[in-house]
Amino acid sequence: MSIAALFGKKKGGGKSDNAKPKQNTEQVRQNLDNQIDTLNARIDQQEKIANKFHLEAKAKMKAKDKVGAQKALVKKKRAVKQIKDWEGALALLEQQKMMLENASMMKNVFDTVTTTNKAIKEAQGNMSIEDFDKVKEEFEEMKDTANEISEFFQSQTEEELGEVDDEMAELEQEIENEEMDLPEANKEPVQKQQEEVKNNDEKELEDFMS
Repeated sequence: MSIAALFGKKKGGGKSDNAKPKQNTEQVRQNLDNQIDTLNARIDQQEKIANKFHLEAKAKMKAKDKVGAQKALVKKKRAVKQIKDWEGALALLEQQKMMLENASMMKNVFDTVTTTNKAIKEAQGNMSIEDFDKVKEEFEEMKDTANEISEFFQSQTEEELGEVDDEMAELEQEIENEEMDLPEANKEPVQKQQEEVKNNDEKELEDFMS
């Protein structure tokens, strides 16, 4: 017998007859679920059979048929033993299913961590700590420049508002003088109109400041 034949290999370097494709994890899980469902169904059926033999033995005892009662109890005992065997197998399958799900989860976590590490390395590229410090220093300089520009424009706005405040005081004094010269009958509508204008001006000023 040739070595190839001894190890189950075909002539010409072919693959072994025993070589089988790896089962998909989802297929294995589905097979476990099917077996678990089948065992649960059989256990339920066997429990009904055991209960039937129990009722039969009870009826035989009431009828003073001890031999018939013994036979029914023996059948019940066999059914109960079968139930215990199947419950043991069911516990084993459920444990395997849990282990498979746990292994699949750990594999997914491992794959995710591995992929993330590769992505981080690619994102970092050849960047070193020195490169990062340099970028950080440049960023701080740009931020300081932006703050100086912002402070400059704010100072210009404050100067303009200071000049407007002086003009506002002069305008208020002018309005007060005009009100003193108006007849009493015309003061109320004029005052109301001036208050509306003042409120609008104050609102525009607040909007400008914000």
